[in-house]
Amino acid sequence: MRQDVLRNAVGAIIVLGHLGLLVVVVAYVSRALEPEQQTRVLLSLGPVAATYFVAVIKTSIRERYNPPNKIRVRRDFAVYAIAVVTFFMSALYYFCLRFPSGLTADGESLSQWISGTEVALGGTLGLIVDALFPGPAEYRGTVV
Repeated sequence: MRQDVLRNAVGAIIVLGHLGLLVVVVAYVSRALEPEQQTRVLLSLGPVAATYFVAVIKTSIRERYNPPNKIRVRRDFAVYAIAVVTFFMSALYYFCLRFPSGLTADGESLSQWISGTEVALGGTLGLIVDALFPGPAEYRGTVV
């Protein structure tokens, strides 16, 4: 798979997945939460979502005039990257859509599960994001 195609796929799953999750929390989950609990849940989603959103958008802006690259990544890397991000996003949706029952019986436990999942996503996907969405100094050896 080409690296730019994988980068776009992973970026779309992360950014659109988090935007959709914010809609789910505001439209669905918030009906069962007190205002301060809703704020806590939204703040649990915010930091990691914002970090990845910035990485994806900065790379998109930087690449806007460049032709698609022909760099290919190994299939196992592509499968792993897509599977990991899809798994964690699915877990976040599961916790929110099953609320209030099971593991997420109240607002506090929902916030904790979201925070834990976001930390695991950040730790697991950090290296993949660094490879797919490099900072300016790592990008083609020049500062852009």
